[in-house]
Amino acid sequence: MLSRICQVFNDKTKPSPGGDEDDLRKSYVRKLNRVIYNTLVATLALGLASSTVFSVAGAQADEVAPISVEQHTGSTESIIGADDRVKVADTTVSPFSSVVRTEVQVSAYGLSLGSGTVIGKNLILTAGHVSAKFKNMGDWNYVFPGRQGDYQPYGKFKIKEAYTMPYTDLGVFVVHPNAKGQSIGDLVPIMPIKQAGAVGDTVMLPGYGGDKGGEQWVSYGTIIGEIAKAWDYTADTKGGNSGGPVYNLNNEIIGVHINGGTTSNGGTKLHGEMYGFVKKHIDADAQAAKPPVATVAAPTLSGVSNVEINLGDSFNKLAGVKATDKIDGDLTSKIQVTGSVDTQKAGSYTLSYSVTNSKGKTATAKRTVTVKAKPAPTPTPSNDTWKADKIYVAGDTVTYKGKPYKAKWWTKNNAPDTSSAWEQIVPKSSDGSVAYMPGKSYTAATIVKYNGKNYKAKWWTTSVPGSDSSWTTP
Repeated sequence: MLSRICQVFNDKTKPSPGGDEDDLRKSYVRKLNRVIYNTLVATLALGLASSTVFSVAGAQADEVAPISVEQHTGSTESIIGADDRVKVADTTVSPFSSVVRTEVQVSAYGLSLGSGTVIGKNLILTAGHVSAKFKNMGDWNYVFPGRQGDYQPYGKFKIKEAYTMPYTDLGVFVVHPNAKGQSIGDLVPIMPIKQAGAVGDTVMLPGYGGDKGGEQWVSYGTIIGEIAKAWDYTADTKGGNSGGPVYNLNNEIIGVHINGGTTSNGGTKLHGEMYGFVKKHIDADAQAAKPPVATVAAPTLSGVSNVEINLGDSFNKLAGVKATDKIDGDLTSKIQVTGSVDTQKAGSYTLSYSVTNSKGKTATAKRTVTVKAKPAPTPTPSNDTWKADKIYVAGDTVTYKGKPYKAKWWTKNNAPDTSSAWEQIVPKSSDGSVAYMPGKSYTAATIVKYNGKNYKAKWWTTSVPGSDSSWTTP
């Protein structure tokens, strides 16, 4: 088929611009069948029979050159002898489910009808003179996979873009996903293209001949001739088949149907540069269909903060440091540390931390460890008698921070208020008792006042007065 405009005029039943799209399509079809269909086919057949050059304008910006189609014995798509076309019994079966009817709006009331094949997730292969009709005009620019008359098993997909190969009758449509977000290639098989075919091979041509009212019919034939860019074959076609696939017996697309004559019909071969054109768009479609690459985050290091320690203190580089990751979970055991800290030498030291997850993402952090010299001892008050460098033996008494202490055994450099070598001397009250001091040891017969009551130690003890049998009341 040569892609054709089905122009319909009706001054009283013009569809509302805001009406339902399916009603609009049916309105076109009813007017077409009722008013001009038979006349249009006959007129096109007569007017194009002697044509040798097909000019196409309006392709995409990178493919805007007019095309010159190598013609066969004629330009009218034809029935060669007896009509051998057969109605496809089940258009939900491959490869027929992947054959689409194309409907492109070319004017306020005009549609250009054709055929095509799904070759990518959102990509349709068709003839150049079909794709070139698309100008994104109006609201009715759709393809219908596996359509059989009014039966549309996979619904419709709106055309987004069209590309036409310069100087060759070959093109593609890019279509939007449907209202459910499904791509056409998700619902029907994506058919392969193949650089194959030779004179004598059997070919199969399914498509939407204009005399079949939107039904998919198929015809078989034989390749009987070829030229640089096209095949001649004996399969029967009618206007509306343009853009349909030329399948070999392996259901591989080896060509695209474009036109015909009195003894044969013809299609563009998918060889050489024609194959390259289609393959380029298949690759672009596949790339566009790839989901975005998820960004993989690096692990998280925590607890790596600057610290200060005193000279001689112990220090663990990994104490309090953790590593977590969204993919790998706890990576604390994988943390690597470079650098060292000399706790016996005052100064600042830098440690570097790193951890890597299973995706190769690395987190790093640094910390400064400051080793400080011990502070000088607190000066002894003038009334204190204890000296750190003096040796004391059991029974020696000193004053430290204003309080009296008695040495329990030999000691040196042990502050009386923190060392067990010393005991605080507690003065006795008027009744001979001393105030209880937690942790202090008491010898036998010592009277201790606790909670306002006196207790007498029965033997050496460190327990709380009255809490056990080591105490009695005097």
